[in-house]
Amino acid sequence: MKPAVTLITDSLNRRRGGAEIYLTGLAGFLVQHGHPVHVLVRRDHADFSLPGVTVEVVPAGGSGLRGEKNFVRAVHRRLRGDEPVVLSTIALPGITHYQPHMGLQRRGFLASRDSRNTAFFRSVHALASPFNLKRRWLLQMQEQLLTRTATTKIMVFSRLVHAQILEDYPVPAANITVAPLGVDLDRFHPEKNRHRQPADKLKLLFTGHNFQLKGLHCLFAALGQALKNGLSAELHIVGNGHRPAFEKLAARSRVAGHIRFLGLVDGPAAAALYRSCDVLVHPTFSDHCSLVVLEALASGMPVITTRQNGAAEFIEPEKSGIIIDHPRDTAALAAALLRLQDRQKLAAMGAAAAALRPQLDFNRHAQAVLAWLTTR
Repeated sequence: MKPAVTLITDSLNRRRGGAEIYLTGLAGFLVQHGHPVHVLVRRDHADFSLPGVTVEVVPAGGSGLRGEKNFVRAVHRRLRGDEPVVLSTIALPGITHYQPHMGLQRRGFLASRDSRNTAFFRSVHALASPFNLKRRWLLQMQEQLLTRTATTKIMVFSRLVHAQILEDYPVPAANITVAPLGVDLDRFHPEKNRHRQPADKLKLLFTGHNFQLKGLHCLFAALGQALKNGLSAELHIVGNGHRPAFEKLAARSRVAGHIRFLGLVDGPAAAALYRSCDVLVHPTFSDHCSLVVLEALASGMPVITTRQNGAAEFIEPEKSGIIIDHPRDTAALAAALLRLQDRQKLAAMGAAAAALRPQLDFNRHAQAVLAWLTTR
């Protein structure tokens, strides 16, 4: 039998986001290639079932910082020390392989601060951060792993995060593998024989659970500017973000009549939504490598995103999408929306996005992960 893989993560509930979707797909791939997978999670998800994958909920009482510490201690006690492969998305002692799905904690905290709407709230965020004990502890755990453990192998999903690690920490470059993400091409594919009329409204899609970090407020501002300059569009918003606050913001931005909050959309409905919309707009302040961008490209959708997104590395600017320098550059974001109102340009960019599909295949990525896990 091929060596077993122990996977440590917070949850395998696919409804929570891209990381959980990715990990369930990876676990299935490893099992198909003969590697039993045992998953240690903090949160149970009763609906999860995958042949060859066993899931063990590690009891860790408490919440906040206490819950984090209890989980780490419980996992550390649970590991025997002789497991051949221990892959974790959480910075823990005793693991052999590490995937920082959220990128660098330090960079993420700075991006969270930068995403605040005003200079005042950015200052408040900066002043409050030292008192956020859970945040400080998570940062400390990751820094310990990246500065004191020369034997842990690290995999990142973009050159962006690879460069950030080398800039911030004394990690040997040989310890870091870059493996761009992939998606299920059977689920995410272009719609055949779709014809849009020049008079049709541009159907924009935004999807993400953390509305603030993903730049929805910046999109509202840009959409308001573009509407004043002749854009005819409607924005569909997917995710479990804090809707009441953003409904109020949409009203203040005078875009409320042009948006629809759809809540959580997953499974076949999510894939169908990509095919029914024209452009994915993802003006994020920070993303390791956004899965929604790859899903959109595989569906033949042009993407507007930022340089703060590792998934932008798949995009040839002005060919399969548009990359803006910063989410706060709402003038550039508005101009991008207006450019894609040109149906010929939109169709050409959609075709260029669909042409990227061979690079976006999840199996290609999973093969790279398998080689990373099994190569001594």
